[in-house]
Amino acid sequence: MRVAVLGRTRMLYDTIERVIGLGHEIVLIGTCPAAPEYDVTEMDFEIKAEKLRVPFFNNVRINSPEIIEIIKDVHADIAVSVNWMTVIKEEVCSCFKYGILNAHCGDLPRYKGNATPNWAILNGENQYAISIHFMEPGSLDSGNIVLKKYYPIQERTTITEIYANMNEVIPKLFGEALDMIEQSGYAGERQSKNAADSLRCFPRIPIDGFIDWSWPCDEIMKIIRASGRPFAGAFTYCGTTKVYIYEAEKKCHEMPCLAVPGQVVKVDKDRHLVEIAAGDGMIAISKVTIDGKEYNADAILKSIRIRLNYCLHEEIYQLRKQVEYLTDIIKGITYDGKKEA
Repeated sequence: MRVAVLGRTRMLYDTIERVIGLGHEIVLIGTCPAAPEYDVTEMDFEIKAEKLRVPFFNNVRINSPEIIEIIKDVHADIAVSVNWMTVIKEEVCSCFKYGILNAHCGDLPRYKGNATPNWAILNGENQYAISIHFMEPGSLDSGNIVLKKYYPIQERTTITEIYANMNEVIPKLFGEALDMIEQSGYAGERQSKNAADSLRCFPRIPIDGFIDWSWPCDEIMKIIRASGRPFAGAFTYCGTTKVYIYEAEKKCHEMPCLAVPGQVVKVDKDRHLVEIAAGDGMIAISKVTIDGKEYNADAILKSIRIRLNYCLHEEIYQLRKQVEYLTDIIKGITYDGKKEA
């Protein structure tokens, strides 16, 4: 089949060679601005298009007349898509004989929208799905499902592991789906239209990785597991220093104790392990990251006199003191060192 490629991410980029290897022809590559966490950018897709000698566009306005004209000119049978930034409308979908296939990491019709595997971890699910489905014009993750495969979410599964699996599996699933459609014209299985069967997920932003040490250990672990690479990471504060934590494990107190959440309660120099009090136990960490550089946790959190978390009241107090100090300096400059009468 003649295949157009529309979207972003490494998994879509790797799909190109997978599709070619199965005997299909890539006839168009279209992309739009990459997200900060992506390791494949618009430039990579453009270089690939040049290598394959096919038309290319980098424009989020896929429903515009000029982009539709480019799509029509290549006479593609079908398109494959991952993470297009906007809703694709009827006029674009109708350019393809079979429509547009989208890869979505969510158990459709549940887990529609954004950051679905992250939300699955946070919501305590024991599995996630990767769905290959037809796009329904003007709608979100709602077309017929061609393929859906399930994968376990275990107690320590991280978003990093899920993304690694997505990068490996999605090109293969696209290949399977294309073969099914080419051989039998398979139209997929209709999704439920009952709103009660769906769960609309909205984007997560870097500040959502903030760790509140008063939370139960399980909730803190979910934040850490759901916020890691390729995303910004879970974070806390040591004084005014922002500290990122990408891996951790929960522990139980060895004996009854009294500690404010966020308190460093144990520093193990032999294993470079630091244990921090949480709402119902302890979180143990061996590595921390500051300004992009990784350190052994015990090299940064050296004492049980350290307490993590951002104290808003203390920060406001310190800022007020700084403002008073700077105000005095400004007055000194303004009045040539003389005090006001």
